Amino acid sequence: MSAISNYADALPRMLAAGEPPSRISTLVRAIRTQASRASTIITQARELVGGGPDTFRECDVLQVIYSSIEMTERLARAADVEIRFAAQSTLPACRGHAGQLEQILVNLIGNAIEAVADSDIRAIRIHAESLEGRALRIRVADSGPGVPADDLQAIFQAFRSGGDGMGMGLAVSRQLAEYHGGQLWAEPDRERGACFVLDLPAYIASSDAESGAAS
Repeated sequence: MSAISNYADALPRMLAAGEPPSRISTLVRAIRTQASRASTIITQARELVGGGPDTFRECDVLQVIYSSIEMTERLARAADVEIRFAAQSTLPACRGHAGQLEQILVNLIGNAIEAVADSDIRAIRIHAESLEGRALRIRVADSGPGVPADDLQAIFQAFRSGGDGMGMGLAVSRQLAEYHGGQLWAEPDRERGACFVLDLPAYIASSDAESGAAS
C-alpha cells in the first residue's frame, strides 16, 4: 500500500512535468502490479486464518527473492542504496505461499534501506544457499549501524520498529516464517551492520523422500 501511495503521489508531478507517455504508462503498470499484489496478500491472509499448511504450494525461492527485490527497487534507488544478490547455482524449492514469503523479504529489505539511510556506505547484501538440500537459508545484511545485542530478540516484538510504518513488520515476518515451518532471527553482520537470517525447510517430493529413506 505504501508503494501504491508513493506511485500515486508521483503521478501528478510527472503529468505536470510533461513526462512522456511511456514513463507514465510504466508508473500506472506499477500501481496495478502493487494493487494486484495487495489483493493476493489479503487473499492469502484469509487462507492463513481459515486454512492451513495444506494450502501451501511449491515455491521457486529464487523467483520469490527476485520479486521482493523488484518490489523494493524504486525505494532503494530513491535512497541511493545498492542491493546485491548472490545465490548458489541451484536451490531447492520450498512449500508455502509465495506472496507471504515475499512479504517477509520485502519487510527485511525495506527495514535495511531505512537502516543504511545515514551510513557512508549504503548497501544491502542478500545471499541464498541450500543447507545440504534439506533447508534454505536467506541472509539480508546491511551496512547500517547494526542492532545492539540486547535488542536482537526485542526487535521482533510488535510496535518496536522505527520508520514510518506500524512497527509490525518484524513481528509479522517472524510469524510468517514460523507458519512456513522456518525461523527468522537477527545477528550482527560479519562485516558491519545487521543481518537477518531466514531459514525455510526445503520441499522434498514424496518420491525423493522415499528414495532417500530406502537408501
